[in-house]
Amino acid sequence: MKPILLPALLLALAPSSAFAQRVTLSLDGTWQIADSKSADEMPAAFTQGKVLRVPALPAFLKTYIDRLSFSFTDYLRQEHDSSTELHQWIRGNYLSFRELELGLILQGS
Repeated sequence: MKPILLPALLLALAPSSAFAQRVTLSLDGTWQIADSKSADEMPAAFTQGKVLRVPALPAFLKTYIDRLSFSFTDYLRQEHDSSTELHQWIRGNYLSFRELELGLILQGS
């Protein structure tokens, strides 16, 4: 699992009806880079703030969701088999965002 920018994932998970065209995000800019001691340990430079871990989408599903008309929300509404790999991947990410949201709400109160 790799950390990902929150705005980029929000755009990726938005329903397709929210956009008339595919959105391309520029990743140009200043990046913080640091080495970690292991694959499971975050570098010391990244101990500040919150990290959202998003598992990589299996390659065979990437071709499915790369369609311009694809919507994660529509998929969940139409697919009733919650055991599919794509359903589990989407659900896990939605739950991660919900946990992040709840943590921010609790910090603000």
